[in-house]
Amino acid sequence: MPDKRKSGVELFFINFALFALLLLLHTVGDSVIKIAGATPILTLSALIAFSMFASEWTSSFTGLVLGIFADSVSANGSLFNTVCYLLIALFVSVILHFLFNNNLRSSIAVGLIGSVFFFTLKWLIFFALSRNVQNSLPYLLYTALPSALYTAIAVVPFYYLERYLFKKYS
Repeated sequence: MPDKRKSGVELFFINFALFALLLLLHTVGDSVIKIAGATPILTLSALIAFSMFASEWTSSFTGLVLGIFADSVSANGSLFNTVCYLLIALFVSVILHFLFNNNLRSSIAVGLIGSVFFFTLKWLIFFALSRNVQNSLPYLLYTALPSALYTAIAVVPFYYLERYLFKKYS
């Protein structure tokens, strides 16, 4: 029987490396997986999948730290990513532990809810309230909502990865 603390540390370092790599890929240049203006936020997809298996405290703290790192490389320098990642991670963890079953359909549902929340709030704060609605509506329809759908679909491979990791190391 493996030592529980040792396997927890291994799981921590694997997820830390995964989040660091995804954050690096997100911040460096153009995305390779961009489709017609829609770009998934892979760190958000991985956070949603991680939060499906982790406890509420662990997923909230992970969302907070990941949001801080995302904001540190953000051009606008706000706390938007920090607050959104924290709220999404907490929401996913609470919903999956108390309401939904932890399966593929649930991962797609919470991925869609979380990513639509993120992109709609981003549009509302940074585009709709700061510019006129005529100029910001094309961003919402042609970039934000397709990116939200793409981010929700990207949760699926991370769901299988996190399920494997949590079964192996827990």
